[in-house]
Amino acid sequence: MPASVWRRIRARLRPLRARATAASSRATDLVKRVAGRVAKRVASARGGLRILVRPRGADERDVRSLMLRHAFSRSTLLGDQPRVSLTSYGWRLDTVHLAIESIGRGSARPRTLTLWLEAPPTGRIRRRLRRLERRGLRVRLTEGYGPHTKYYPEIRLPGGTESPLVTADDDMVYPPDWLRQLDSAARDEPELIHCHRAHRVLATDDAIAPYTEWTPVADRTPRLGNLATGVSGVIYPPRVLRALAARGTDFRDASPTADDIWIHATAVEEGIATRQLSRSARLFPAVPGTQVYGLYAHNVVGGANDAQVAASYSAAAVAQLAAESEAERDA
Repeated sequence: MPASVWRRIRARLRPLRARATAASSRATDLVKRVAGRVAKRVASARGGLRILVRPRGADERDVRSLMLRHAFSRSTLLGDQPRVSLTSYGWRLDTVHLAIESIGRGSARPRTLTLWLEAPPTGRIRRRLRRLERRGLRVRLTEGYGPHTKYYPEIRLPGGTESPLVTADDDMVYPPDWLRQLDSAARDEPELIHCHRAHRVLATDDAIAPYTEWTPVADRTPRLGNLATGVSGVIYPPRVLRALAARGTDFRDASPTADDIWIHATAVEEGIATRQLSRSARLFPAVPGTQVYGLYAHNVVGGANDAQVAASYSAAAVAQLAAESEAERDA
């Protein structure tokens, strides 16, 4: 066969080879991602079996009690306390039922308990959530808002800004008294945000200090500069909820992965202070296996929080925070 014919054949085969190589690379990446997810779920299942059979320490014994409660309890998750809203995603859906069980076993239970999801659950997760739905959980599908999904679709409901809202995280084991304490504080001082854990936002006349320089709150004094961290639970008054609803989805540009920062910036704009319930912050135990990944690496280690702070706080808000800090120093 003439050399010119071979050259034409090779020229025609070249793009086919390139497409085959690209397809092979995509298939390899897909296999790796699936294998990684399977490995996480297998590790989670093994860890759960070990905790069920041989728990180590009080925290794991508590988790075992939640596993058994989920398997056998038919008691309601609901009561007469403020509504609670949370969200979950990805592999955390494997353990979100334990966080929900911890809320439902409280000495005070929420009037409504809603889990907001971006996609319908499937398989074992769907069965677990259906079991919880029969006991009062509401599972609702919504457009994805990242971590803001824990509160934003809730306040968009009819009447969603007319009563206090408690937010919770999907990876924590909440003690029986956490919701009762939040509700009691909100009844005594309904104009404030109340939380179990807060950080002090440090500001000068023209800028907010880097996130890593903020300090844990160590008193019960209400301040504009106290930022409630949602991990241990927060109760928000209607005035904050209305302000958040009015700002809409601007957080997608300003603070897409830091809902605490966005909510605090909104509260400062409204002149609403935050109070930590006790002199020392409470950080509750995490559901085992949920702390390997998360937003911490992106927001804190990666420096994303500082960029989101700069985009979320107006000059007027910065000035208010700086004035408050200066007044405390002069007192």
